[in-house]
Amino acid sequence: MSEWEAFPLQFQGSTSMKEKALFKALKPISEDVIAHLRDAERQLQQNLAVQTRKRSSRLVRLEEERLAHVAEKKKKADEAEAHSRENRQAKREQMRIQAEMDRERRAKEREDRLKQKEHQEVYAARIYSAMHIVYRAFFSAGNDAGNEPERGIIRARERGRN
Repeated sequence: MSEWEAFPLQFQGSTSMKEKALFKALKPISEDVIAHLRDAERQLQQNLAVQTRKRSSRLVRLEEERLAHVAEKKKKADEAEAHSRENRQAKREQMRIQAEMDRERRAKEREDRLKQKEHQEVYAARIYSAMHIVYRAFFSAGNDAGNEPERGIIRARERGRN
């Protein structure tokens, strides 16, 4: 600010016409700038005074309560978000386990169906084989016994025991 006051004054007592004209032009400008700078400095001093003044303890307590309430809300929101995130993670894990169990169950069912089919094929082959043996025994035994097929079956049974 002192520079703005001193600069135009150096041209005040000059004998040069150009310097006198410069002084006349700078004088109103410097006065406006100096006034603006003083207002800005006054405003700064007022702001500092407001910031450093002693506040009412009731107002301070209310402000602290408000800040504590805001902090508590933020903490609860963070906890809710963390809980929600944990729930989503647990649900994904549960779905993954369920999908794995379903895959295992389907594989076991497939294996059981294959075993059942194989068992039925073996059973059918045994039945067929047994029927074939009985058929051959019936007709071959019937030829041995003449025209009495029942007697041939009895003889085939006796042959099987021996």
